[in-house]
Formats: sequence, structure tokens, C-alpha cells
Amino acid sequence: MKSSIPLRDLIWLAAILWGSSLLVYETSKQLSATFDETFYMKCGLTFWRERTNAELMRAGTMPLPVHVQSLPVYLVEQFREKPFDLTEDYGTVLSYMRATNLIFWGLLLIYVYRLGFWYGGKWVARIATTLCAFEPNFSAHASLATTDIPVTAMLLVFAYHFVTSRERKWGYRVGLSGLWYGLALCAKLSALTFGPLIMLALEMPRLQQSYRNTLAPHFLKRLQLSTSRFRWDLLQIMVLGFVFSLLYCGSDFQPQKNFVKWSSQLADSSFKNVMVTSAQSLKIFPNALEAYAYQIKHNMKGHGSYIMGHWNDRAVWYYFPLALTMKMTPVVLIGLIGVALLRPRTFLHPLGLAFLFLLAFSLHSRVQIGIRFMFPLMSFAYLTFSLGVVTLLERYSPALPRGHRVLVWLSLSLCQFLPFTTTFPRGISYVNAFWGGPQRGPFLLSDSNIDWGQDYFYLQQWKQEKQISSLSIWYFGSDPRVGQSPELLPLHVYEKDTLDELKARLKGKWIAVSSTLLYGNPGITRSHRQAQAYFQGRSPDARVGTFFLYNFSEESHP
Repeated sequence: MKSSIPLRDLIWLAAILWGSSLLVYETSKQLSATFDETFYMKCGLTFWRERTNAELMRAGTMPLPVHVQSLPVYLVEQFREKPFDLTEDYGTVLSYMRATNLIFWGLLLIYVYRLGFWYGGKWVARIATTLCAFEPNFSAHASLATTDIPVTAMLLVFAYHFVTSRERKWGYRVGLSGLWYGLALCAKLSALTFGPLIMLALEMPRLQQSYRNTLAPHFLKRLQLSTSRFRWDLLQIMVLGFVFSLLYCGSDFQPQKNFVKWSSQLADSSFKNVMVTSAQSLKIFPNALEAYAYQIKHNMKGHGSYIMGHWNDRAVWYYFPLALTMKMTPVVLIGLIGVALLRPRTFLHPLGLAFLFLLAFSLHSRVQIGIRFMFPLMSFAYLTFSLGVVTLLERYSPALPRGHRVLVWLSLSLCQFLPFTTTFPRGISYVNAFWGGPQRGPFLLSDSNIDWGQDYFYLQQWKQEKQISSLSIWYFGSDPRVGQSPELLPLHVYEKDTLDELKARLKGKWIAVSSTLLYGNPGITRSHRQAQAYFQGRSPDARVGTFFLYNFSEESHP
């Protein structure tokens, strides 16, 4: 385990950060707003202007990324002494927020490097950092003002400082680790589960050594003694992180509306009087507890999922493992299989265990709307793969030509960069060649895996090139610029429409349909199901990114 990074690697890392950030920034300029970004924009500016996180807490969204991304917008507002209008200035505000997200992108790459260097030296660090820098899904989501890259970055920062401080005093071992864990929680509440799993994985070598050195006659007694310090540290770190998240999120010091409503509906009794008084007096809301409760309830309840072209009314255990085989690049998938066959002990290394623990957790995750929720898992997958490659090279190095590490590194980088270039700047829709490439994406996955509303600009460009005079859009997204041109046609809200009335709405127009609405969840409304079935019964006349286009401009409907 090493900690002193060579100067030339620092220069190389700076170059990777600079180059990948330019590509990410270029991506951000070519994508329209995704489904979540408008909400984050509104809530971020509300916080800086009014100092409240109420809407974020009620939606179960932790505020750290939103605060950081929207801070430059607020500072510019103060400088020019005029607030931004979120309709007229939408593109400007969005560009500021997306550019600021590069802070988290930089942290992610830096701490992938630091973890790789700590556990395997410079070659593990170089390979893992390169793989992550040109990962199509990572770089695409890094260009958005969302929370998935930030929480991945903060978990990697936490993991590094946790493992490197295990032999230090309490202030570093627990205090600093608790702070980083709290920041990860403030980025996204998935850290509540990911953090302890990562801690357990990285602590395993120490626990094994302690178990061997513990003199106790029975297995359970030895296990209890050997894990006592870790269990106590784990508890303290989690409590510190939880308390930090409560303090960071703050409170508006108002009663909880649902609690007040529930207490007022109780039958008249002394119990009702106590509850009504308590509900009206307990002025500590909204706070992070609401976000915790929302997300725990959300994950326990779950919802349906779309995968392999099939909608499941309930979450399915295989969603994330199968989706990852579609979205991860071929070189990593083949490489992980090769490492498993040739060097299976790599998966017993702390990095490999972190990958396996998070993969096991994914089987139980019921929020199945995108692999973005598993970006921490993917980060440890790339670290594990890199460690396995370097370990195999060290085993066979006497039989390999001089400079073999550089050759392997360049080859892996090229294999990773090629899929990146073929989908740039549309990495959100990336599907690997094993599954038919991005063109097959809408027939396999939906939502933030493929269509998150990001291709509106390409549709506008197509409309101008084809000189289409009448184009309407059935759109999955929240960009307020949609609806100005082309016209917004929300077919899922026309609940009273018959099939004939639906056809009348379409007549004389080109219709662009978002693939998530066309092939995703069919159960939103009756009118959604009707429109979805109708479009699926026709062959599209064109396709632009994630939009399927149908020409009704010259036909009369039967």
C-alpha cells in the first residue's frame, strides 16, 4: 500500500482531468435538460434565495450537489443585482449548474486514482482512472446537474480516507471518516447503505488478521472479540455522519403537515388532544428525517421496471446485473470474466469485495430506473479489473516483452475510448455491442438508461433540416423550452380521449414520441396506455436519437 504519488503521475492525472472535463463540458452543451434537472435548478435557487430545503426534503433528495451546482448561479445573481428567470434564462442557469458539476467529476477521478494507487500502485491507478474517465455512462452523467456522479465521488473520497486512517488516532479514524460519510449522505441517501458495505469490504483483511490472532475457544467468541473495534468505529462513523446530515440539511422549524392532518382526524379523546398538541408544537420540520423516511419507504415499496423490452409491474432481482451487462463497455465485461477465471482471488481483495458486496446489494434494490444508482458499484468494478490485470502481468512478467505494462494500458485505453467516441455526446443512451448498440437501447431499457429527455436539441435540428412545418412532441422530460417549437402534446393527460379523438389530435402532423413513453411504463394513465398501444402498432417513419417519429401529415385516419 503506497501513498506517495510520483510527480509525473500528478502531471498525467491533471492532463486526464483537463481532457475529460473538456469532453464532459462539450457534452453538456449538446444535451437538453433531463427529467430531474429542472427540479434541482428550482430547489437550488430557492435554497440560496430563501435558505430552505423544504422541497428537496419532501422529495427525498439530499441537497449537497444541488447547493454546490446552484451556488455560482446565485453569486452571479448577486453580482448583477437581478435574479435569473427560470423560463427566459433557463439555458444559462443550466449551463452554470452543469459546469459546476465538474467539481464532483474531478473528485471522482482523483479518488479512483488514489484508491488504485493505495492498493496496487501506479499501474492499477492509471488503468482504473483511464477506464473511468472515458466510461460513456460516467462522462454523460457528469455533464448533467444531477446527484449520481456527486454521490459516487463522495463515496470514493470516504472510502479512501476511511481505509488510510485505520491506524491513526480517533480524530482521523472516526471523526474525519464520519465527516466524509456525512458528506456522502448529504449527496444522496444511497450512501446510507453503500457506506457500511464499503467499510466492511475494505476492513476485511484487518478483521481476518485480528481473528487469527484472537485466542478464544469458540468461533462466535473469537468473531466477537476480533470485530469489536471495527463494530464500535462503524457505529460511531454512522452516527456522526447521520448527525452531520441532519445539521447540514437544517430545518424551517414548522409543524409536519401530514402529522397535523393525521392527528386532527382522530376520534375525539384525550389521546387526540395530546397528538394534536404534539403535532402543532413539534416545529422541527422539514428536515433530513423526512428525506430519510421518504427514501426508505420508496425503496421498500419499489415500483415496476422495464428491461429486455418487457415491463414488470414489480421490481425484479436481476434488473441491475442484467442492465449492467448492457451498459458497461465490452472491454470491462470481458476483462472481469477473464480476471474471474485466471485470478479469482482478486475478488477477495478489499476492492473486489467492495464490488461483490455492492453487486449483492443491487439484487435487493427496488428503485430500478437506471444504472446510475449503481455508479459506486461500477467504480469498484473498474478498480477490481485494473488490480486483476496488473496482478496477472506481474505473474507473467518474465515471459513478457519490455514495456508490456505500457502496451496493455494503451490497449485497454483504446478499447474503452472507442465505445466512448461512437456514442459521444449521447453516452446516456449507450448500450454495448453485445446487446446491439445504442440503436437497440429503447427495446431493452428505458428512463435514465436511454431516454431521460436529453435529445430535444437534436429533434429541433432535424425539424429545421427537413423543413417540417407541423411537428408535435410527446415528451419525457421537464425542459420548459420544449413546447415552444415543436408543440408539446402530452397524450398521457387526455384521460377522456377515445381512440378516434386520439387520432384526430394526431392528424395533419408529424409526431415525435420519447422512447421512454413509447416503450417504458405503460401504466401511468389510461390515455397513456391507449396512445402507447396505438404507436406501437405502427412503424415509425424516422428516428432522431431517443425520439421515434410518425408522419400523420398526409394521411386520413380510418
